[in-house]
Amino acid sequence: LSGVGVPVPRTLPGILCYTPAAEISSATLDAIAAELGFPLIVKSCYGSSGNGVYLAENADMLASLAEKVKCTPHLFQQYVAESYGRDLRVIVVGDRALGGMERRSSGDFRSNIGAGGRGVRYELTEETKRLSVGIARSLGLDFCGIDLLFGRDGFVLCEVNSNAFFEEFERVVGVNVARAYARHILSVMRSSR
Repeated sequence: LSGVGVPVPRTLPGILCYTPAAEISSATLDAIAAELGFPLIVKSCYGSSGNGVYLAENADMLASLAEKVKCTPHLFQQYVAESYGRDLRVIVVGDRALGGMERRSSGDFRSNIGAGGRGVRYELTEETKRLSVGIARSLGLDFCGIDLLFGRDGFVLCEVNSNAFFEEFERVVGVNVARAYARHILSVMRSSR
């Protein structure tokens, strides 16, 4: 997505080891820290509700977390401090952003509802709607939950969820996501006849 102009945090691929006995060199960890600075995010590529997302505040924490995730796909990512404990979830169905929900946490850098965050309705600007729909189109997704971080100079993409949970979103935003998605599917089926 960065290749099509979507702002994303600096991201590095994880160090994937094939055996638990494999050692991660301190030079590799030093290079990651030099590129991203501290704190930085260590993120498993599989998970939901904030599970598998960690904040490494220093070199010792980075080494410990890299050891923890070394045998599963993961990545290292620049930490967006301005967005501590909050992000924006946008649900896109077809070519339409259905609405926005700001997720907030009072005691965690992650704002996921499943990790104790709470949702508040967020009025999307036309620019944020275009950004969100553009992201979905770029990935070829008819349905997704886009998580945007509040960066210093505007929104920064955190991640795109192709199987996003939307129960809290429906409650907070007042939009029936399931109905919108079902109608979209029927519309696509009818137009392909």
